[in-house]
Amino acid sequence: MKTMVKTLLACLVALTMACVVSSAQENGSVWKFSGDAEAGYIYRGGFARISAGAELNGHLYLGFGTGIQNWGEAMDRYDRSWMVPMFLQAAYSFGHGRVRPYIDLKGGLMSNYTNYGTGWMLGPSIGIRFKRVGVFVGYEMMMCNYRAPLVEYPAGVDIPAVYGSPLYIVGYSGLSRGVNSLTFGISYRF
Repeated sequence: MKTMVKTLLACLVALTMACVVSSAQENGSVWKFSGDAEAGYIYRGGFARISAGAELNGHLYLGFGTGIQNWGEAMDRYDRSWMVPMFLQAAYSFGHGRVRPYIDLKGGLMSNYTNYGTGWMLGPSIGIRFKRVGVFVGYEMMMCNYRAPLVEYPAGVDIPAVYGSPLYIVGYSGLSRGVNSLTFGISYRF
């Protein structure tokens, strides 16, 4: 229920932002509709994100976005997590030429659809944009909370033999897990 309320609130913020930008464009404002798409590497996996928002004078960008991330604890293909971020994005480009450095900050909610957890993410980055295409390097911090089952084993069952034995879930406990990772990738401003 909490995730649904947060999702609806985020959609309401995005809709409000779109209406404000549309109104500002009609009135001859310096704000214009813009978007950002990016893909890259994160902690033994990859990500793809897209955001929509407004750009002020070609320098300040404010937007709302989502995407998909896949990361793993080990090189084992079975130990992977699929995550969906919903974030607010603020970016600032310096200069007026074709090659422009920029800074970027994303922050928001993270949902883990492999292990059914929710949490937050924060990702600062720096990069260089060549016309509309950019390359960046950043650092992403994530913290997800999970509802882990408390398991009780039947009497007389050896732990190595558990895989073929019935388990009894006796309750649930909270589990938090954080991941900090260096990220790098490419972006496209449209």
